[in-house]
Amino acid sequence: RHLDAIIAVGPSSFRFAQANAREFFKGAPIVASTVDTDAIQQTASGPVVTGVTRRLDPKATIDFMLRLQPQTTRLAVIAGGQAFTTLEELTRRALRSFEQALTVDYWFDLPMDTVLARVKTLPPRSAILYLGITEDGAGLRFLPTDALTKIREEVEEAVLAGLGRIRV
Repeated sequence: RHLDAIIAVGPSSFRFAQANAREFFKGAPIVASTVDTDAIQQTASGPVVTGVTRRLDPKATIDFMLRLQPQTTRLAVIAGGQAFTTLEELTRRALRSFEQALTVDYWFDLPMDTVLARVKTLPPRSAILYLGITEDGAGLRFLPTDALTKIREEVEEAVLAGLGRIRV
């Protein structure tokens, strides 16, 4: 069969489309969605690639967070799965400039139970930079939005438990 184009949504499907462009897809052009610009630019050889890109800019994200919440002293960076390996490296480089002002904890490829337990014990003035989890350190697979929902629920529970201890 001849395919006019391959639409790859997200980094994992984009890598699959690239890796199999000639064998399975006979060099059909790839339309990428929600893929980092750098990933597309690294495809010098292979099929034609176009699409809607995103740019992860952890430094700008943390700059913005600190403008909104200047009292923040700790940052937990959460990611898991092969899809986020390159984002982890980019994030570590970008956040080096904050290591004087923030304690930065990198929670990469941890089991989800460990992530959730750590979220519960984050001290006041902490923030989370969630890159995404497609697979945790125990090999469980997630949709990144489902993993984020679990983390958000733990944060909400921890905040509510903390409010219960406050006396007026």
